[in-house]
Parts: sequence; C-alpha cells; structure tokens
Amino acid sequence: MRRSFSVRRLTARQAAQAFPLIQSIAPDLRLEDWKSFSTQPATEGIGTRGVIAARDERNYICGLVCYHVAPNLRSRRLLIADHLIALDLVDRGGTIAALLGALEELAVLEKCGAVQAPAPYIAGRAFEVDVLTLAVLRDAGFAREGLQLSKQLGRNKWNSK
Repeated sequence: MRRSFSVRRLTARQAAQAFPLIQSIAPDLRLEDWKSFSTQPATEGIGTRGVIAARDERNYICGLVCYHVAPNLRSRRLLIADHLIALDLVDRGGTIAALLGALEELAVLEKCGAVQAPAPYIAGRAFEVDVLTLAVLRDAGFAREGLQLSKQLGRNKWNSK
C-alpha cells in the first residue's frame, strides 16, 4: 500500500517528537544533545547541515535523515546523509523513498554533484544488512562505492559536554 508523505526540515518544536526515532540507532543519546544537534540554524554552502523528517497522513513523524554538505574531490560538493531511519509499519519503503527524494531536491538546491547515503544496517547487529532499505536505495539510483567503517572514540576533551 503506497501512502503519501510530507517531507521537510525538522523544526525545534518537533525535535522531542522525533527523539524516539533517532534513539532507535543511538539509544544512549540524551534528549538535550539531540535537541542541540537537530535544531542548529540552517546555513548555506559547505557546512550546511540539518535533519529532514517524513510525516505520514496523520502528521506522525515516521522517518528521519540527518545530512550535511561537504567538499568532495569527485563531485566538488557532496550531500551526505549520515543516518536514514524509517519506522513506518505500513510502508517503510515509501518513507525511505520520500526521504531520498527530499535529499536529491536539497542536493540540487545546494549545488551538489552527488548524494551519499549510508549503507543500510540493522541497528545493534553489526554487519547485518537491511535489505529493504538497500533495495529502495538501488531503485532510486544509488550504487555501491565501497564500504565505510567508523570507530567510536571514548569521551575526550573534544566530544564531552
């Protein structure tokens, strides 16, 4: 069943409502840290960042994507999706497709040459692929360009509050 979604930037008033979705991938994240991250003022150009939310017909937030614009050797400017979350029980694929469409529109507005989305994984299960998200990414024209791994560093003077 295909549904319709409205997709737009997350506002400061909506940050608390979106918190359970981001906690699905970052369970240790504190609400005040999420609010600080998600409500930073929008800028233009390199360094632009934000959060886009997808809402269903009843106006519930059912998907999120965090993004930022960065310089890139191949495409000059790259719109990077840091997290792609869809928790819609009826049409998760439609939620993901709506978020990807919004990312592409934003990339054009930001004069980016490409959009980079994260390899889909199942939160809490290392190296298990979320095949639905992968299929939607492929259908939207995304192609594999390697595998990116990251290492979380312990609290230090740069990342502690």
